Amino acid sequence: MRLFLFSCSIATALAIAACSNGQQATSSKDLEFKPAEFQQSELQQQNLSVETKQTEVKPNEVKPIQVKPIQVKPIKVKPLKFKQIQFRSVELKPIKLKEITFKGVEVRENRDLTAIILPADVLFDFDKDNIRPDAEVALRQVETVLTQRYANNSVRIDGHTDAIADNSYNQNLSERRANSVKRWLMQQSGIESARMTTRGYGETVPVAANTKADGSDNPEGRQKNRRVEIVIQK
Repeated sequence: MRLFLFSCSIATALAIAACSNGQQATSSKDLEFKPAEFQQSELQQQNLSVETKQTEVKPNEVKPIQVKPIQVKPIKVKPLKFKQIQFRSVELKPIKLKEITFKGVEVRENRDLTAIILPADVLFDFDKDNIRPDAEVALRQVETVLTQRYANNSVRIDGHTDAIADNSYNQNLSERRANSVKRWLMQQSGIESARMTTRGYGETVPVAANTKADGSDNPEGRQKNRRVEIVIQK
């Protein structure tokens, strides 16, 4: 009986020892796996760190503002128009110039202008625009005034007629006569064309009545109206 109990005790002890060894073996295996899991966790952390490093943080992209150029419309500036000085000989005071001695030629002036008034009958035959040869004496005196007394002044040559013919005819005749005087001064006196301008007024600027009060003809008045005026701008 005692032998049997002893045997059971030994068997029990061996069984306990075996179980204990098994648990130790299991624990050892657990201990062996834990480092691997830990290593895997570390590897994941390293990969995450590498991915974080590899991630490029791009700066904010600022799109340039496209500014359209301001379109400025050109301003059209109209050139200034200077009103041409209009005058009648009666508005100018008569004066004497020592250069002008030809009979019938008048000189008048005001603060701005000097006008040498040449009767058309001195310069032209009736209804013609060609300068007569005997008009040279009068024109030479005009030349002296323009080249010596007023050598640097602008000159305007105005043609005028009486009212015998129609308006358009008189207008054309006055223009032709003004141009003839300019041409003579250029060719015979050497006065620059740029200094001189011409204009025809026809019958529109009379200095005397073409007819008398009773409606009859006034030859003296018409003769005064037929003229060429050399107007010098002071």
